[in-house]
Amino acid sequence: MVSSVVVSAVKKCEDDIAVVVRLYDIEGIDSTPEMNLFTPVKAAERTSIIEDNGTPLTVKNGAVKLQVGHHAIETVKIFLQSGQEKEGDSAVPQ
Repeated sequence: MVSSVVVSAVKKCEDDIAVVVRLYDIEGIDSTPEMNLFTPVKAAERTSIIEDNGTPLTVKNGAVKLQVGHHAIETVKIFLQSGQEKEGDSAVPQ
């Protein structure tokens, strides 16, 4: 299935160790894309455009799944798994 969602920005979060991904719908279609990254995702949250007030998103098998409404712009904070992290790392939301 072809997604109508485009990634417009990827950057490091200013406030913590997260990666911020901004994406938007280009066809006016509600969709539920799944983001797979170069390393498994540990946790993710939908945030405001200024990256605060996060709401947890579903992470399954190291990928993030979210709903994107028609013509919506979404900002997602992603916390990546790495070999250096220990279980219960306090920088990742619980």
